[in-house]
Amino acid sequence: MKDTNMRAFVTTIMLAFLTHAIPAWSASFDCNKASTDAEIAICNDPELSSLDELISDIFFNLDKDGRYYMKIVESQRKWIKTGRSLTTYDFKMRAEFLEFSSVLNSCSKGEKSQFITCNSELKVQHSKCMEKENHSTLIMNRCGSSLNEVLQLVETFETNLWRKINSDDKETLVLFNQAHELWEEYVNADCDWQYSEYRDGSIRGQIWRYCKQGHYENRIRHLNGSNRFDGKNNFLEKSSVKIDRLEDDLTQVKTKTYKINEVGNIIRNKLVLCWNPPVEHGDGLANDIILGLKLDIDGKLMETPVNLTPNSGVGSLKAFEAAKRAAVRCSPYNDLDPEMYESWKELNLIFNSKILGR
Repeated sequence: MKDTNMRAFVTTIMLAFLTHAIPAWSASFDCNKASTDAEIAICNDPELSSLDELISDIFFNLDKDGRYYMKIVESQRKWIKTGRSLTTYDFKMRAEFLEFSSVLNSCSKGEKSQFITCNSELKVQHSKCMEKENHSTLIMNRCGSSLNEVLQLVETFETNLWRKINSDDKETLVLFNQAHELWEEYVNADCDWQYSEYRDGSIRGQIWRYCKQGHYENRIRHLNGSNRFDGKNNFLEKSSVKIDRLEDDLTQVKTKTYKINEVGNIIRNKLVLCWNPPVEHGDGLANDIILGLKLDIDGKLMETPVNLTPNSGVGSLKAFEAAKRAAVRCSPYNDLDPEMYESWKELNLIFNSKILGR
């Protein structure tokens, strides 16, 4: 995020103290400002939140000079807005899609780079992907689907680029479009009969995906070679002007936050020494109490901690008072990094009082 757009934001930390560790996850956006159902679901699920951070890290480290960078950005924006399913499987597959995309995108930049060379790097990445979960059927399906999605993206890119380069040759363009439609029909039919032949076996999905990969690879090699001849890469420059605007649209999914687990470890190590459980009221203690803190750059409390817990009952209020006393006793939190002050100047600490102890 650009310095001119930097602003204070609230970091939420779960201080559950289940055993000896604080949950080490954070979403790629500010959970305190989560408003959509998807954002709230991600923030409430530690695994989705961690995967969301991984997806964001891969995306924002993509090579901006890569041949397919803009197309990947468009794909990511579409996935965030309309395509994602709030499941671990879908988020893992998206991370793997971006890993494949990153490898191909970086390899494919420059005049001399050819898809035939980069495809070997994709094969290496595919092997790494399969090793994540010991070549299980689940990981084979996920890695294969992710790679196929990347190849489909690249085929679409090279097809549209060929059309753009040859837009003045109307006769050839008509034939090209006809051939492309017939090619798509053939690919589907060719892979479908192979799937059907193995429809009762456990490898039918892999057979179908490998069939698709082979067809995509052959077509991309042909188009990629044609599109690179005679300085035709110049046509890419007209597309690249859109990249900055597309990337700006995605800044909402990435904030340069101080890692929640780092802040959490520092806060935890102090508060665990200061926590004295309240005497339980007949209503019982609330599971979660939200304590709002404002800190100066030296880690000292600037104001008295406030209770941000919605619908606070008597039990919640007693737990809040105990949490507030602990936060005051432990101040200052002088191990927090002052260079990251904008990330932790305001904190919402979520205490689970029943787990902390009574």
